[in-house]
Amino acid sequence: MPADWARVHARLAEDRIRLGDTSVPEPPVPLILAGAAFSTATEIQARWRALLDWAHAHGLEEALLSNLGPLPDCDVARSIAGVSDSGQGWWPQYGEQNHSPRARPTAETVHDAFAMLASSWTSIVGLDFAASTRPLRLTGKKFRHLVVAADPSARPSWGSWNSRHQNPRVFTAFRKAINDSLTPLEVDHVSFTTDAWRRAA
Repeated sequence: MPADWARVHARLAEDRIRLGDTSVPEPPVPLILAGAAFSTATEIQARWRALLDWAHAHGLEEALLSNLGPLPDCDVARSIAGVSDSGQGWWPQYGEQNHSPRARPTAETVHDAFAMLASSWTSIVGLDFAASTRPLRLTGKKFRHLVVAADPSARPSWGSWNSRHQNPRVFTAFRKAINDSLTPLEVDHVSFTTDAWRRAA
């Protein structure tokens, strides 16, 4: 949705600066709000795909995926476009995009949530993923980053442990299953480390 796209773009623009590589171009600008006023759904879809390609090319897919909202149940490009492919116009409809900041969870909440996640890992992510992954820890300022040990010899269905480009929806579903089990906690980032696989296994 528009707010998600704006948030993703802002995060990627910040991460581009952190890369410290002046040869990396700026991420493609979102076609939302005024940018969508005279854009077709096809043009909006193409710009979104350009952002996916940009993130993949520069190793920033995790930053992109971690800032997306829930998968929409509608054609987002058509809902935010100013004009359809046929030239017919319509006004986009926007909902409330304000979200209250989340409080830092207590140490006990984090401990209990991770213990449950670790003990129920197979039922949460399924047999295939459980055979090649183990949760290691929740980290970050508000414990919204899950570090997972991964079998270096395995290949996830979304591409590789360091890339979600091949099938990002599968990765999004994987993260959603984790978040559904962690309530009231929620993770924005899931990163994989193959170095810790033997210790985790």
